Amino acid sequence: MAGLLFLFSGDTPALAVDGGGTIVTGSSTFSSHVRRFNNAGAAIDGGGLFAFNHLNLKGVSVATGDVNGDGKQDVVVGDGGNTDTNNITAAGDVRVIAPTGAEVTHLAPYGAAWHGAVNVAAADLDGDGKDEVITGPGPGGGPNVKVFKWNGTALSEIASWFAYDALFHGGVFVAGGDGEVITGPGPGGGPHVKLWSPNDQGAIQLDSQFFAYDGRFAGGVHVGTGDFNNDGLDDIVTGPGPGGGPDVRTFQFDGGNPDHEFMAFDPGFTGGVYVAGLGVPGSGPDQIVIGPGAGGGPNVKIFNPSGSPTASFYAYDAKFFGGVMVAAIRNPASDSPAPPGSSTTSALPSTTTSHPTTSTSHPTTTTTAG
Repeated sequence: MAGLLFLFSGDTPALAVDGGGTIVTGSSTFSSHVRRFNNAGAAIDGGGLFAFNHLNLKGVSVATGDVNGDGKQDVVVGDGGNTDTNNITAAGDVRVIAPTGAEVTHLAPYGAAWHGAVNVAAADLDGDGKDEVITGPGPGGGPNVKVFKWNGTALSEIASWFAYDALFHGGVFVAGGDGEVITGPGPGGGPHVKLWSPNDQGAIQLDSQFFAYDGRFAGGVHVGTGDFNNDGLDDIVTGPGPGGGPDVRTFQFDGGNPDHEFMAFDPGFTGGVYVAGLGVPGSGPDQIVIGPGAGGGPNVKIFNPSGSPTASFYAYDAKFFGGVMVAAIRNPASDSPAPPGSSTTSALPSTTTSHPTTSTSHPTTTTTAG
């Protein structure tokens, strides 16, 4: 697409991103710099790419998934929110980029007038072999989660709902797995994780909800998914938002007590952490990828679910302290529900809810997560 800037320091981006074991990072402030690494922390595409060609000072959100069903794992990038004069509105706030670096498609989930951040995730919600793109606004936006499906040439909206009280404007973080959309409030909200099952008729059902940390913590909660206990079912991994310590926890989809908990960095670090599940073929349970929030260096770490580190690397220059968003490629079909027509129970209910009438996303006091 004319006018969009791709900058790779290598000759050609590596195509080795179609199975588990690949990590994607995005600068959470100051630029739209996206990079890819293997599970040992070695860069696989040289210096990476800059996903947007405007003067991006607010970073990007990243996700991975086979959006168009071609068997290749794409990178989904959500803009961090910009109002500079070089912003190309027509390019949209979300881009889907193929492993070659070519654009698959782009869209503006919340319209051209929205200049805030867009958080992104990708997951196969209906079992058709293609990953839907899930979006949530960043700070300043209401908790309007949307789901988009590949229609053969572009992405079409198939579901839209408010995950929290419509008056909450801290944004919402999103993830997906086993047919569910997982949400966590942005800064200003409590650590209130919710699980939703949408279908392509736009019907939404709230299936489960829980507090990942002390309910008084008001820094929000980052969410990701992975099979962390190796039972063939997805679990949820959480990390506190700004103001919280690096307290990483995993939960089964019905919430309850965490299955695992560990500190990913020095307990005194209170910038929060970003989280993702990483599938490494032949390694058993999925691993957990951690990126520090703003104020932390670019030190990305990989842990097994019990909290033992397996790898550590710097995604950007060691002097960068803007935080690192993380995503990772799961093993093929690991986030998918049963295909349509299967004899197992479908993950796509027909009942509808849209605006929860109660809000627990505005704690009145704040404590460090832990």
